[in-house]
Amino acid sequence: MNHAFNGRIVFSANMRKLGFASSLLATVLLLLVLSAMLPRIQASGNDDWPMFHHDLQHSGYSTSTAPNTNYKLWNYTTGGWVSSSPAAVHGEIYVGSNDNEIYCLNASTGALIWNFTTGGPVSSSPAVADDRVYVGSFDGNVYCLDASNGALTWNYATGGFIVCSPAVAYGNVYAGSGDKNVYCLNASTGAFVWNFTTGAGVFSSPAIFNGNVYIGSDDNRIYCLNASTGALIWKVSTGGLVESSPAVSYGYVYFGSYDRNVYCLNASTGALIWNFTTGAEVFSSPAVAYGNVYVGSFDRNIYCLNASTGALVWNYTTNDEINGSPAIAYGNVYIASGDYKIYCFAFVDITPPNITGVSQAPPKNNVSSQDIVEVNATVTDDASGVKEVTLSYASNNGAWTNVTMSNLLENVWSASIPAFPYGTNVTYIIIAQDNAGNAITTLGTAYEHQYVVIPEFPTPTIALPLFMIFTLLAVGFRRRKQLRHQN
Repeated sequence: MNHAFNGRIVFSANMRKLGFASSLLATVLLLLVLSAMLPRIQASGNDDWPMFHHDLQHSGYSTSTAPNTNYKLWNYTTGGWVSSSPAAVHGEIYVGSNDNEIYCLNASTGALIWNFTTGGPVSSSPAVADDRVYVGSFDGNVYCLDASNGALTWNYATGGFIVCSPAVAYGNVYAGSGDKNVYCLNASTGAFVWNFTTGAGVFSSPAIFNGNVYIGSDDNRIYCLNASTGALIWKVSTGGLVESSPAVSYGYVYFGSYDRNVYCLNASTGALIWNFTTGAEVFSSPAVAYGNVYVGSFDRNIYCLNASTGALVWNYTTNDEINGSPAIAYGNVYIASGDYKIYCFAFVDITPPNITGVSQAPPKNNVSSQDIVEVNATVTDDASGVKEVTLSYASNNGAWTNVTMSNLLENVWSASIPAFPYGTNVTYIIIAQDNAGNAITTLGTAYEHQYVVIPEFPTPTIALPLFMIFTLLAVGFRRRKQLRHQN
């Protein structure tokens, strides 16, 4: 078999064999496996996307923020068509290309860090674990590379081309091959552990859960294998090839179809929630984050859809078909296109912070000339975070003085206004800025505050009449006493 042919042709040809009913049945069967895992799937705890579809369960879900516009931060041009899905770990992006290369790029800038040349096109999506990169190639090899510099640690030759994405668990690497086998290799050395032979090429990416390996084959079956021994636990026949990978999030399952639609189904019942029609077949596996679904289409677009309604949030048109699946990390979406490019779309925070709970001590009707006024405010920003909060105050409509507020507890900020003489009219506002440069002020809102300084002791206008009253009373009392004494 010639392993050097274009993975774009093979992958597209295989997928076009699927009828919608067969594709839906395969997806639902995969969902049954995945939904059984749902209660135990845990968030990664960081912004990394270390393998195809994020995790060993292939949930396709990230806790990262994600782009709310189609702002392109950067793109990197490889030497060939790209259908590999990126992995993102420790601020670096790992992705393969049909120019036979595996690339490592800076996640923030797209700058090349290193590249490694294999013997064939690389449609496989890398998996990164323990500072090593595991990836397959059309040359039939599973490669293990040093994540820091791309140096070869080991490679293992199978009997067929590899387009699936390896999974790393239990100290082993699991991958399918065009030679009909599922392989288990030692992750450290590449030594053969076991293989399981199916009835056709294995191009589905394995999912790992609870000591088992779940993987589809072009023999129209889904297999469950013991991860330690490779022993068959069960297999289920479908009506077509099993290559698709749905995303399961928010109680829904999201997947694309060759009928040009992106579908959202209820994960418990399979009921249709919504579908969105693109301009061509959708082979890309969706990724879900920040309330949105991100997916590519053969109509050359990457789409961002509202996860609840399917409404279009944004789209971006590349110069060729998109077969690969997006990765979401560090607030960005990374996806490759047939135009040889890897794209990075950035999250753009356009929402200012939120200011609530402004309070002062002493309260505004009880501030004397001796009092320093402490002002507290609750300031939040769920997108890029609060950068700075300022208290600005003015006395008797004079010049404004700015004081940087201190962060006392999580979202509570505090600063003080100095004491002012009796009768001073003091106005103050809060100004908050987030890390994206958005700012907000309480000027002109319900949180514009004023107070007037009251006297510490009675004023002369009050004291003099009181003195006169008490004097008259004292004189009157004395005279009355003298009269009683004379009588």
